[in-house]
Amino acid sequence: MGRLTLNVLLSFAQFEREVTAERIRDKLAASKAKGMWMGGTPPLGYDVHERHLIVNEAEAERIRFIFRRYVELGSIAALAADLPKQGVLSKNWVSRAGVEHCSGRITPGALAVILANPIYRGLIAHRDKTYPGRHEAIVDEELWTAVQTLRAEIKAPLKRMPKRIDEPLLIGKIRDDAGNTMRISHTRKDERRYRYYVSTAVLDGQGKPGSLRRVSAGILDRAVVDAVTSLLASHWNCGDAYQLRVAAAVRQVEVSANRLRITLDADAVDECAISPKMIARKGSDVTFEHTVVLARPRNAMTIIGAERAAARPDRTLVRAISLARYWADQLESGAVASVVDLAAAQKRCIQYTNRLLPLAYLAPDLVELILAGPNFAVSGYNLREVVAYCPTLAEWTAKSGGRPRLGGGRDRDRTCDPYDVNVVLSR
Repeated sequence: MGRLTLNVLLSFAQFEREVTAERIRDKLAASKAKGMWMGGTPPLGYDVHERHLIVNEAEAERIRFIFRRYVELGSIAALAADLPKQGVLSKNWVSRAGVEHCSGRITPGALAVILANPIYRGLIAHRDKTYPGRHEAIVDEELWTAVQTLRAEIKAPLKRMPKRIDEPLLIGKIRDDAGNTMRISHTRKDERRYRYYVSTAVLDGQGKPGSLRRVSAGILDRAVVDAVTSLLASHWNCGDAYQLRVAAAVRQVEVSANRLRITLDADAVDECAISPKMIARKGSDVTFEHTVVLARPRNAMTIIGAERAAARPDRTLVRAISLARYWADQLESGAVASVVDLAAAQKRCIQYTNRLLPLAYLAPDLVELILAGPNFAVSGYNLREVVAYCPTLAEWTAKSGGRPRLGGGRDRDRTCDPYDVNVVLSR
């Protein structure tokens, strides 16, 4: 019963707070509708007397000068730099608590508030409405209108700014190899947004997705731009950025696990660029294929051009092999007595150490293939797969289908291996 009584009392207390807040908001709105000033920092140009705004003539002349000078200069930044030279400073006032606020330079932000404040026209603002106030106006109608017109003209170009440059280029034009449209989706981490093209079969839960369920939007856009840019005719949308030229030329992109099938507007294609890659030409469309290599660094597919993949080996696998060889040398030289001591000295998990050590006994031909990079990368083997099958030669041979094998276990003679840890690390 005690908890029930407490909950009831808390509910009534919350209700009272909400009712009080609503009454205060209603009172504030009603008072402003009557033209009353409801407190706060007194605006430059007025003094407060018994909760009424009284015109301060010296400050009122400063306000009129600010408005006139803004019309002459046409820039808030230029006005903020000019006012100190003219001796125009902010308001010097003392609060009811006795705290003195001294005059100082008027910042551009404060100037923007002053120039847009309807209180200088004798009005009181509340939310998006204004009401006739009980105080006198400082700025006449003609000057006020001139300032507001100038402010609107300066702010207008901001509404015509182009879309953000990191917006996906190919929205509505991407399909997977099962015929499903790929819609844009995104996730957030901290302040960064990561965009992806995701198959509608995955998003809607209907139908069967293709061989590629999700792909990074930025990387796919770049892959398409790289593949299409060299094919565009010089006259095609020549005044636009090359990304926009590509987006205008692309009719459709079909994405699969190992290729891109891109359909272009025939008018956008340079006749000299047409080659056997153009696998179809129908009416006003030209279609060609672009081979890609896919990597899965974590949980999303990343497209890598075939040439870029061939440029470097798998650095994670190379570093793992070099580390395993160093550990094996430590054990064989007697620097550490056991794998347990090795794991403690290297500050590693014992399970991780045991899993990585067999990499020290890989066959030389397989090490050559790993260091060469492209052939091994295309095979699709990664560190996890190599470690999983390293101790068992028969399993690896059966899985690889005759491709280069891992070495014959931990008892392999490492003296015939021409690669040492320094060579591997240097590469």
